[in-house]
Amino acid sequence: MWLVIGGILITIDINTTVSNGKRDEFIHSVDAVHDLLKNTPGFVRSAVYQDMNNSKIFNIRQEWMTIEDVQAYMGTYGFEAFLGALKILTDDTEISCRLCKDLAASITNEKSRGIDMKLMASYGA
Repeated sequence: MWLVIGGILITIDINTTVSNGKRDEFIHSVDAVHDLLKNTPGFVRSAVYQDMNNSKIFNIRQEWMTIEDVQAYMGTYGFEAFLGALKILTDDTEISCRLCKDLAASITNEKSRGIDMKLMASYGA
């Protein structure tokens, strides 16, 4: 269980379209990143979603305790390697960061974005 002061989390959303023939390699890369994240200070949890209508479209949601934790992670070799993998394995990627002011808001409801998504994997610290 997490203790979040004031109910605020930092959420990173990675929306991506995987290149043709690269799906399995992409999923392997995402699994490797999550193995690293579970021992990263400030990491709370993450989940991977796949579009139910297009197996090439994924959303990766990571939740962090503080923006400083995110910045520290972004300075690691693991993050740089993941960005490199995204450049090689995907056609289009968008990364966004936001504050979630309550824990309920951090639970993904991808239908609210107009895309039917299914949960592929969920990871905790």
